[in-house]
Amino acid sequence: MARLFFPLLLFIPLFLFAACSPGPQYKDGTFSAYSEADDYGYARATVEIVDNDIVDVELKEFTGKGEILDFSTYPYQPTVEGVKVMRERFIEADSAEVDTYTGSTHSSEKYKDAVGKALQKAKEDPEEEIETEHWDGTFMGTAEQENIRAVAWVSIKDDRIIDVFFNDIDLETGDFFDWEDREHDILPEARREMQERIVMAGSLQVEKFSGATQSSTLWLEAAENALEKARIE
Repeated sequence: MARLFFPLLLFIPLFLFAACSPGPQYKDGTFSAYSEADDYGYARATVEIVDNDIVDVELKEFTGKGEILDFSTYPYQPTVEGVKVMRERFIEADSAEVDTYTGSTHSSEKYKDAVGKALQKAKEDPEEEIETEHWDGTFMGTAEQENIRAVAWVSIKDDRIIDVFFNDIDLETGDFFDWEDREHDILPEARREMQERIVMAGSLQVEKFSGATQSSTLWLEAAENALEKARIE
């Protein structure tokens, strides 16, 4: 019978060692990061760390039009409750690995993504050396000029732009442009061409579309804003 317990005795110290092994070590300070974006927008997390503990988390959510959600007036209560509960869970767990909030799963996943990226920035000694300047994924940026807001969704892989999509918002109406109704002018062609040029180049170092330089400039500014949100440092 004694021999049956021998493997267990060997296993127990290993188990205790694994259970007591230290977790990630973080620098003191405040660290911010953005989640990936989709048609519905993205999230931003600002995480404050003291003595390796998360002591505060600020969560913000932005719509697919680049507008910040005002939780004090937002009508959908699960979203309003979700941001409060998720904040508490991050602080309690000292981690981004927490359960999502039922009824606000989509937003919760974005908060987890943003907090995880902020904690990655805060690590004293990242487990894996990050060799790129940007996170992989799709990020959203905006730029405004007079009554127009340009919105850009930029997809990045290994610091190379692999896809980009532009849309414009009429700030007087708050609506996206109906590009089919604008086929008579040069803007739809310019938008398509600028998207193709950027993907071909893998960067924003492209020529502006002749005859639509103002719009080209605005789209490039929106795309640059998206890249800023994807920047690791």
